Amino acid sequence: MKQKKDQGVVRRLIASRVLLVLELGIIIVFSVALTKEIIRRWEVRQEINKLETEIAELEQSNTEIAGLISYFQSDYYKEKEARLKLGLQKEGESALTIPIIGGTGAELNNLDEAQSSKNQGLGMPQKWWNYFFANNE
Repeated sequence: MKQKKDQGVVRRLIASRVLLVLELGIIIVFSVALTKEIIRRWEVRQEINKLETEIAELEQSNTEIAGLISYFQSDYYKEKEARLKLGLQKEGESALTIPIIGGTGAELNNLDEAQSSKNQGLGMPQKWWNYFFANNE
């Protein structure tokens, strides 16, 4: 008889609305926690993808920089810079320097500007005629 009485109490407890509300509350709490965890994992995955992309870009940049460093340390580059900036040459070679006659580079630029302003109103055929056949001063 006591066993039947205990079963009745358990059935009433299970059937009660208080227990139903409590169960729904627990389900809601777990659902919210699960949703937050899913969102956090998605954000972490996005951050990982972004960082992997950045790593790939930096590795490519490092490769390019390493190539430039090896080029700047090469004998070819050193020789080229010595020829251009210092005017050096190898044994058996002769260097040719062409002096600017009649003034500096700035004066030649002024001459070019004067020539272009003189030909400004002319058509292309006339400009070509003047270039080849006219007395250019």
